[in-house]
Amino acid sequence: MTGLEEKVLDLIAFSEYNAVNGAKPKTPGESATFLWVDELSAGSGLSMSQVKGVLSSLVKKGMIEITEDVEDNLVSLTEYGIANIKGN
Repeated sequence: MTGLEEKVLDLIAFSEYNAVNGAKPKTPGESATFLWVDELSAGSGLSMSQVKGVLSSLVKKGMIEITEDVEDNLVSLTEYGIANIKGN
């Protein structure tokens, strides 16, 4: 996992908007959040295009799932993604 992937994975994992309010999730359901690309960009210091690339890479590696909706996109870690959380 690259440093950028690690940074974005941790932002998703420890989001204050997930079911465990920013604590380390133990299941994919606990990690589900409605973070947007602009929020991930602001939190990581990456450009929005970089964040989109990192998210795509994390999906391809099986670390996150993105459920697209008409209004919002739900982002959650997979079991593999949870096993790879580095922060906190």
